[in-house]
Amino acid sequence: MMYKFFSKLLTKRWSKIPLFIVTFNYNAYLKNGKKNSCLAKIHPLLIGDKEVERMINQLIDYIRDVKDLEELL
Repeated sequence: MMYKFFSKLLTKRWSKIPLFIVTFNYNAYLKNGKKNSCLAKIHPLLIGDKEVERMINQLIDYIRDVKDLEELL
């Protein structure tokens, strides 16, 4: 449901389709650390592809490790 909402919101005349959406919960990150601090939604055609899921997880880990998340606020 959430993916469809963002998909419609971010799609420009159906010529651009988001492949994945990542949201960070900064309060959860401060409280619990990395675990369960973000939510990633993948395009339905990519669900189940272990390589894509691994790459998205690596990207999320990289952002949390290297970037200052306070700057994103």
